[in-house]
Amino acid sequence: RKTLAAAQANPSAECFHEFRSRAKVLWHQLRIVRPVNAVVLKNLSAELAAVGDLLGQAHDLNFLGERLRDNDGSAQWQREAEQLLGVARAGEGQLQRGATELGEHFFVERPRDFGDRIAEWVRNWERDGAPSVAEELI
Repeated sequence: RKTLAAAQANPSAECFHEFRSRAKVLWHQLRIVRPVNAVVLKNLSAELAAVGDLLGQAHDLNFLGERLRDNDGSAQWQREAEQLLGVARAGEGQLQRGATELGEHFFVERPRDFGDRIAEWVRNWERDGAPSVAEELI
């Protein structure tokens, strides 16, 4: 939530990269606990994966833009490069906005409440006789 807020306050490539990194960490964590509530956590994981994908594509466009901006202006294709830079900037912004909207939806719940909900699922899962890892793999 903090990195999302930072990216919204300062929509730089660095802030969005940090948001993407944090979303990916949470995505990995949710995959670990998925068995405690497979349907819900699979959907949440998919949303986080989508955030990561959108921001990954935005990062790629930012990288392309950096390469285009580093051009010294002597290339024969400078005019095309300037047009492509405009397209890359617009695409990067659209992808960041999409990730932000999805992130706002995902991170609307307070972390403590989210953690309490997961803890309750774990308790229920254990109480109901959690299968062993070997049983889950079979």
